[in-house]
Amino acid sequence: MIGDAKNRGKGISYFAVIEILNHAFKNMNLNRIEAGVLESNTRVLTLCKKIGFKREGVKVQSIYKNGKFVDMIMMAILKKEFCK
Repeated sequence: MIGDAKNRGKGISYFAVIEILNHAFKNMNLNRIEAGVLESNTRVLTLCKKIGFKREGVKVQSIYKNGKFVDMIMMAILKKEFCK
């Protein structure tokens, strides 16, 4: 999470996720990484799509946040999709 608004939009999250995926796929030899993203978190959804994550489904009203139930978007990326 990049809390301070002045630090957003500089590619920090993109860099961090790319490095995590490089480590997971190349060093740990994992085949699949999953992400659960709140439907309202458009910044993270956009980041995941930019990196190559694919939307696989929705967990309807699976999280209770701020007094209401919200949907969780399930996304994933495979090693063969990331390491081209």
